[in-house]
Amino acid sequence: MSRRFRPERTILGNWTQPQLEAALLSAQLALVNLQQGQRVVTATYGQGDGAQTITYTQTTRGALEQWILYLQAMVDPVNFRHPRRAIPAVF
Repeated sequence: MSRRFRPERTILGNWTQPQLEAALLSAQLALVNLQQGQRVVTATYGQGDGAQTITYTQTTRGALEQWILYLQAMVDPVNFRHPRRAIPAVF
């Protein structure tokens, strides 16, 4: 059984490439704004029934980072590499 990522089987599987890229850009800009000190930021993405807006704060920054990773995997599932933490050397 293959464990590779299958975008077509996700909740965003019916989104077009331009929709995914626009959502990714919006989320990345929201993260930049949080990093620059804004307390509340929004990310907007389109769905079939109109635009949706998500509001993030410093306390929900982790959720925003996970959303970005998810969108990156959806935009380019073949080349996506999940960031991994370095394993510390133990002597």
